[in-house]
Amino acid sequence: VTGTSHSPGSPHVLTGLSPTTTYYIWVRSNCGAENSAWVGPVTITTLCSPFAVTTSTPYIENFNGLSGPLPVCTFTDSPSDWQTNITNGNLYSTGVGTSYYTIPLLLTAGELYRVSYDYSGNVFGETSLVVGWGTTPFAPGGVAYTDVAYHPYFEEFVDSNIFNFVAPTTGTYYIRFFVDDITDPSGVLNLDNIKVEVETCLP
Repeated sequence: VTGTSHSPGSPHVLTGLSPTTTYYIWVRSNCGAENSAWVGPVTITTLCSPFAVTTSTPYIENFNGLSGPLPVCTFTDSPSDWQTNITNGNLYSTGVGTSYYTIPLLLTAGELYRVSYDYSGNVFGETSLVVGWGTTPFAPGGVAYTDVAYHPYFEEFVDSNIFNFVAPTTGTYYIRFFVDDITDPSGVLNLDNIKVEVETCLP
């Protein structure tokens, strides 16, 4: 294995890493003339490069062709509770209190964006969903999100929603879908046709 040495320091910021790449890190303490044994490897995977949403390049995710795994560069805080369904071509969750995040999106300060999506439950009980946005150059978990839409206690019928928001700063954003409640153990949240685009239809 060929490695790259970095100067001492704690914490140490690694620069020049490629996006969506797995790296193996070894660490040891340096006390002048003495070094400790190496500890590692610690495995890390860098984040994806943000997708720039413009008037000609909207972000669209319809989950078609996926069976189980999430789309590349999307996130969840509970992988066992979020799966794709190749039969219906959608994303579903059984995990109350868990979240799904879009890929990182590069948005421009002062621009008005439109977010749209389809959602439903199933024939078992009722489901509640909260949708919002947050901004961070890091992984999306642990960031304060601005909740924009609350959909309380819906059933199996597919519904659609659209909301607008203005990006306060230029940077990396995520759209979060949070499962607020599922009233039956066999209930689910279904999501489909997520789209983020520059708003061009307002009067």
